[in-house]
Amino acid sequence: MVRYVSAVVCTLAGGIALVLSAFGRWIGRREGMDIPLSQLWNGLGPDTAGFIGSLAMPLMIATVLALIGAASKGRLLVGFAGLIGLVVTGLFMLQQGLSESGFEHLHQGWTKAGGGALLFIVAAVLLPNRVRTTDDADIPDRNLR
Repeated sequence: MVRYVSAVVCTLAGGIALVLSAFGRWIGRREGMDIPLSQLWNGLGPDTAGFIGSLAMPLMIATVLALIGAASKGRLLVGFAGLIGLVVTGLFMLQQGLSESGFEHLHQGWTKAGGGALLFIVAAVLLPNRVRTTDDADIPDRNLR
């Protein structure tokens, strides 16, 4: 029970961090929802995007997956959500490192996203296994007396 509560707390904290990072500044004056997903592969530029095509969308999907996984005690779902967050953050940092400005104008958005994704991984480790302790045949029927 303690492991499950700890995993839920880590999932909630990670979800809050990912949501805050999606709306927070990542680089310069650009928020996570202003950076197009295509820039994770093509290099960072001045283009902006709507919410659907931005970095915010996979972060929101990861948050929803992690919350569903924690509610259903699905370790793989929570771990997959953490992996999504780490991939988005890692690709952003890779493209930022390859740009001319390097890591000069970074803000807290990417650190919140990376921290939230790591909290999802910790929650996946903490979630207890879904194991049945007894079968229905092993439980005596006390109403037959």
